Amino acid sequence: MAAPLEYGRVALEFTEEVDRLSDPDEVANLTRRVMTSFGLELLSFFARVPNPAERIDTIVLARPTPDMVEWLKIYDDRRYVEVDPIIRRLRHSVTPFEHAEIPCGAEPRAVELMQRRRDFGFASGLSVPIFGSTGRTGYVSYAIFKGLKPDLPAHKKRALHFMTLYAFDRFCRLRSLQSAKKRILVTLTDRQREVLTWAAVGKSAWETGEILGISSRTVEEHAQRALARLGAVNRTQAVAIAIRDRLIAI
Repeated sequence: MAAPLEYGRVALEFTEEVDRLSDPDEVANLTRRVMTSFGLELLSFFARVPNPAERIDTIVLARPTPDMVEWLKIYDDRRYVEVDPIIRRLRHSVTPFEHAEIPCGAEPRAVELMQRRRDFGFASGLSVPIFGSTGRTGYVSYAIFKGLKPDLPAHKKRALHFMTLYAFDRFCRLRSLQSAKKRILVTLTDRQREVLTWAAVGKSAWETGEILGISSRTVEEHAQRALARLGAVNRTQAVAIAIRDRLIAI
């Protein structure tokens, strides 16, 4: 009985600490630290399960690590969402599941996907579907530390599930408050709005520079400053935020 009670205590202490935090990145960092005791590395919180036409890097909520950024780019460029057995399982699952439980099948691109996951150290992992009042909301993805065999008996999984749901909810609430404040305070320069407007219609940095009569390097500098002001992790997300907040129009 000691182990189940111990993990119940850990879960309750975690929720108390999460409640004291006021920044979504702090919630993600705390979750990363605590989940190491489960042998897990938090990869990210995701806003929803992506559909086959959607880029997964546009639905990342927590700030990704450099390795994760590189992996998401490869994942999107190769359109792995179309063949990913983990994404397929997420569309139907209501409880956490280990990735090792999911058969890869013989489809060549799915086999290739799993090999690329192994190359990045993300082959072994665990996904937690998230449900809210409106139904399926998103999911949280973890990697199992390389070389470790997962030891997740029922009581550990229950604690992990509870902590993940709590962290995700707190993260999203704080992020929503943060976004509301930014919508009131954020402004973009005329040049930043121009750069994002041309990015929204698919122009590269070089093409935008030719249109505006500036160098592509200057275009990139304006774009990066716009990303920082909007709290975006990439240009696609920055364009979406700018359109949503009526900072640009297309």
